[in-house]
Amino acid sequence: MGLNRYIFEVVDKLGEGGGSLQVRRLKSGISRAASSGWETEEMFRLLVSRVRDYAIFMLDPDGRVVTWNAGAERIKGYAADDIIGRHFSVFYPEEEARSGKPQWELVVAAAEGRCELEGIRVRKDGTTFWANVVITALRDESGRLRGYAKVTRDISQQKEEERLRLEQQRAEAEQLRQHASRMAALEKSKTEFLNLASHELRGPLVVARGYFSPRSSAPSWPRWRSSSGSCWRRPGSSPTSSSSAAR
Repeated sequence: MGLNRYIFEVVDKLGEGGGSLQVRRLKSGISRAASSGWETEEMFRLLVSRVRDYAIFMLDPDGRVVTWNAGAERIKGYAADDIIGRHFSVFYPEEEARSGKPQWELVVAAAEGRCELEGIRVRKDGTTFWANVVITALRDESGRLRGYAKVTRDISQQKEEERLRLEQQRAEAEQLRQHASRMAALEKSKTEFLNLASHELRGPLVVARGYFSPRSSAPSWPRWRSSSGSCWRRPGSSPTSSSSAAR
């Protein structure tokens, strides 16, 4: 990819990060500069050097830093004099740098044209941040690799917001789980209570059923026999008075 095409791709990529007024001004500036016949390298230097929201810089084919912008200084903490000429692996955690990950990213970019990923990066003071990184291979008209362009965006805030959102979702899920557990425990207690109440009430109900059954509905009065036959004697009455009343 030629540098001129790369500039337009970089600006389009910045637009994906939010489409800010600064990005629109960059696009407008590129168009005006191109129509005025400016050298592409001069356009890149003047326009990109003022961007502060993104680290935009170039590497040589071996991965050494050859340009630096205000955004790179703000995000990574290095002044241009501190970093130009050093290998870009200094931006990676020590373990990743030892494992060859930075060089692997250059290999991927050279083979596929670009390499985009997210990961932890290290500032000059040793602090770390989450970064979205795009490495683009730069080739001349003959196809020879001239170097790489690297765009880094600090996405620590987005990652923190994502972490908080996930924590909130987990907390809500835990609250729902606890609520479901409480409801299940209440349902179990209700079932046990109803079973116990049913068992405790079964005895009195049997007695009551026997008392109110048809066989026991008539009062059990004692029988007595008279000269006229057998009859019932109502409690409190005498056989004589009942007999006389009958006559």
